[in-house]
Amino acid sequence: MGPDSMKILIVSSSSVKYSHGSGEEELLQLQIGFKLLGYQCDVAGPESEDFDEYDLYLYFSIRDDVLETIDQMNPLKSAVLFPQVEGMESKELAELSKLSVKLPALRFQARTDKEVKSYSSLVGSDKVAHIPGWFIKPFIHSTELDDIFDNISSKKDYVLAFMGYGRDEGVELVSRASNENSFDFIVTSDRVGDFEKKIIAEDNVNILKKEKYGSARWYELLSNCNVFFESNDRLTCSLLEALWLRKTVVSPHYRSLNKLLGKELVFESNSNLVEVKQVEKFSRSFLMKFHVDEVCKSILTGF
Repeated sequence: MGPDSMKILIVSSSSVKYSHGSGEEELLQLQIGFKLLGYQCDVAGPESEDFDEYDLYLYFSIRDDVLETIDQMNPLKSAVLFPQVEGMESKELAELSKLSVKLPALRFQARTDKEVKSYSSLVGSDKVAHIPGWFIKPFIHSTELDDIFDNISSKKDYVLAFMGYGRDEGVELVSRASNENSFDFIVTSDRVGDFEKKIIAEDNVNILKKEKYGSARWYELLSNCNVFFESNDRLTCSLLEALWLRKTVVSPHYRSLNKLLGKELVFESNSNLVEVKQVEKFSRSFLMKFHVDEVCKSILTGF
């Protein structure tokens, strides 16, 4: 079914609050991706059409209000579920198994190898598909923006680290990395106070209040750095966009990140950064599978 005949509805819980870097932001970016492919893609709400008017449903939650919505669905219609099984109780897991039986066209979308194994054990591998979890957003892939970044002449020898709340490990890792290397570090974080306590004696670290992800200032920092420091053990938009902009990415989780990427692109964080940044750059074509409209194509495979 092509763009002219398929309508897609994205459904999430009414209790969800949207925030930067969250799964809900992923939902909204996927909506853009489907629209880039020419599909009508709406988020369930006051402005969407009647529920039965849609051909494919993407469910980003299994909270009670969403489960009620799934119950209303025509069992012959296609649906994709993006569940978070980690931390679920046995009752909730049993509910997922029931759904897979009740809805023969329901597919479970996994974003990591761990999720593939978890979902397969619940509903069978034939109902599980794998796509990248995070991706390169449309605006970072535009020719106009590429030209701006490629012509920036004020390149600086600094390492950029982007930290949010709840990353105790990240604070420790950046502190250690700044001690081991003579590079200047720029840390943009919600946790300015924590970093100042840890790195108070380091002259090579500039700690900034967190820049809004996706803002012009954030991309200015990213485009001007030599090295991007990734503290997460999963693929993030920031990591993928740093690679897209041909930055060197270093991480203490380089092994797991390279496994997710399927290519040796991330380097060990305690390596000599002066040597690491000289590595031969790779073709951007490899990263296209993480571009948001390509991710959407993968989701549509089989429908």
